[in-house]
Amino acid sequence: SKGNQQKIKFIAAMLNKNLKYLLMDEPFDGLDPIMVNKIQNFLLTLKGKVTMIITSHRMDVVDKLCDSFIILKDGVVAEESSKSKSSKVIIVTNKEMPIEKLQKLVNVSSVKQEGEEILIEIKSLKDFKAVNSQLIKMKEYVWSSLRRKSLTDSVFERYA
Repeated sequence: SKGNQQKIKFIAAMLNKNLKYLLMDEPFDGLDPIMVNKIQNFLLTLKGKVTMIITSHRMDVVDKLCDSFIILKDGVVAEESSKSKSSKVIIVTNKEMPIEKLQKLVNVSSVKQEGEEILIEIKSLKDFKAVNSQLIKMKEYVWSSLRRKSLTDSVFERYA
């Protein structure tokens, strides 16, 4: 199977006792979630000892493994480092909420409508309670929930 081929390639690469660089092209393609987790955890033990270059569409893995990443689309379009790794905090609410009112709420960074929901980016998680209280007081309010987006997800969505 493709998953077994991937595991054999990975094991073969690890047999090199003088391993300094590891170049992996979609290393988690074809693997089940348990094996992805095992290989990811093993690669974390190599951090700082081996230079790893990974090409992947698995942004969850990139976020955990990499100190920096580059998004390529007709050339380099984004470059980020672990120093800027922070997640976005998003409050999702019903689409009936007036965007112009939401933009005026305290501690709100941005507001946009996405399908049947409105996404409200807030400055930090500690501001959630205050912003949510402001939402509840609005007559158009039906529901809201909290969502976090990692930096890699946010950058990937922007350019994908």
